[in-house]
Amino acid sequence: MILWNPKMLVFDPSFQLSFLAMLALVYVVPVVERLAQKLLPALGQASGKSQPIASGLAKIISVTIATQITVLPFLLHSVGNVSMVSLFTNILILVLVPYTMLIGFIAVLCAYISTYVAWPLAFISHLLLSYILFVAHFFGNLSFASIHISHFPLWLMVILYVGFAAVIVRLGSLLRPMTS
Repeated sequence: MILWNPKMLVFDPSFQLSFLAMLALVYVVPVVERLAQKLLPALGQASGKSQPIASGLAKIISVTIATQITVLPFLLHSVGNVSMVSLFTNILILVLVPYTMLIGFIAVLCAYISTYVAWPLAFISHLLLSYILFVAHFFGNLSFASIHISHFPLWLMVILYVGFAAVIVRLGSLLRPMTS
């Protein structure tokens, strides 16, 4: 994408956010997951939940926390808003996103065969998307949903990213399983 349009790297905030989120998925999520795995046995026993449910929830929380922390300095610098409801909202909707995308994709493929075959799948996809949009709209409109920060300087964003990268590298090496 950058080869096609190099200006995206500097002038496209949505590309920059996507890039940061992808970095979070590749580098930060594994570290956060390893931290969650160390905490998970205690959390699973304390709550009485079965391990698969607890590990699935830990995965969703790990991905959400990792991406939110990674994009936060950029969002503060470029937009100035911090979501106070994103973690809870993502827990409510992230489980459904892959199924919604899969059903929608299958509906599109079925539409080439017959719209009558595609319609039930498209309707299911529509219901799932309606739920996702409802949750996002409801929690996004709460009075405490976000906090606005009027000025977040570029130099502070850079310092935070350098520090954050150092912490992730250090935690990654500390949490890596020892092999002999």
